[in-house]
Amino acid sequence: MKDILSSINDTISSQVPRLNEDLYRSALSSGWPSDVAAYLTVDFSDNKMAIRYPERLKSEVETLEYGNESQRPTAVIRRFNNRIDSKLRGK
Repeated sequence: MKDILSSINDTISSQVPRLNEDLYRSALSSGWPSDVAAYLTVDFSDNKMAIRYPERLKSEVETLEYGNESQRPTAVIRRFNNRIDSKLRGK
């Protein structure tokens, strides 16, 4: 079983550059500014995937993702995570 998990981890890790590109394109197509989208990265470590971005962009990313009283949300990160989760589960 350990060999299977290691193989799965290696496969996912090898796809991180493609996932980064997919995330970037999703953000741009959802209207996120390119200077924010460019800093979104997929991190896969310890059998977990996470979307990372610089701390200095936290407020802007959260406003884009969740919206506020004057801006509608554009849930790029949540949609991306859901899409990847569905693919991994074979749905």
